[in-house]
Amino acid sequence: MIRPVERIFVTALLVTACGTPSSATLVRPAPAVRPGAETPAAVATSSAPPAVLRAVVHLSDGARATSVRGLQNVLNALEVLARERGQQEPAELVIVVHGQAVQWLRRGEPENLGPQVAAVLGTGKVAIRVCQKSLDENHWRLEDLVPGPTVVPSGTLEVLRLEQQGYVYFRP
Repeated sequence: MIRPVERIFVTALLVTACGTPSSATLVRPAPAVRPGAETPAAVATSSAPPAVLRAVVHLSDGARATSVRGLQNVLNALEVLARERGQQEPAELVIVVHGQAVQWLRRGEPENLGPQVAAVLGTGKVAIRVCQKSLDENHWRLEDLVPGPTVVPSGTLEVLRLEQQGYVYFRP
């Protein structure tokens, strides 16, 4: 469970990552000048490419509304990025689904999140990974789910690995 202080930190990271203009200019410090050497006329500057926004969105709550909100949060973030920086904004988002949240990805669930999953995957910037352990516990297979997700051995381990790789953690 994420502590309130960590939630504020993660939110601040997402706001910072999303709010940095792509036209940011880096100013390099002037090189050290030896006595008697000429001083450079100007400090070199260059436009840095925008940093890739990398986030893992963690869905494990059994409440349908939480999963709907998580998927909508992802779409909202990508929409704002596109509006602020253009369609070429580099972003890599991974939604990891495990525990009770997997039920909302089942084809046989009358209120499944198939349309929302299709919308998120349709952006081309999001992957959805589902926990094999959660599927096994419920006697489900990948074929029982809406199209698009891939299976990972452990949802918990997947979240931890992505965080270790530098992905920012977000849980709706």
